[in-house]
Amino acid sequence: PKGCGGESTSLTTKSSTMKELSKEKLMDCADKYFDALTSSMVGIVKNYQDQGKNLREVAVAQAVQMEFASVANTAGEAALEKEGVTQDEFKAAIEKNQSDPEVGRHLAMLQMKQQRDMSLAGVPQP
Repeated sequence: PKGCGGESTSLTTKSSTMKELSKEKLMDCADKYFDALTSSMVGIVKNYQDQGKNLREVAVAQAVQMEFASVANTAGEAALEKEGVTQDEFKAAIEKNQSDPEVGRHLAMLQMKQQRDMSLAGVPQP
């Protein structure tokens, strides 16, 4: 049928233009990605605190989480773009390297650092 070939070609073209990241580049990008997310989230928290809002109130905590969700992806993508990496390339590299112990430890360390930084910024931990 007409059109099927075009779709398959566009998928092939998309995947062939996606570059594969080395393990080292992945970990470097992960550092920048998590730093951008954390910085963005800390800024949101500080804004709420400056307004005198109690982050332990359910409605405030939900509002903070909603703002995190809307802002975090943009901040993370912007950090990756500065490295010349797309969100899809980053995700593909994580999936490819997820069983690598060094990558796993590095990502776990970044998540723990992010939780600590968020806690220090005053975000109540679940």
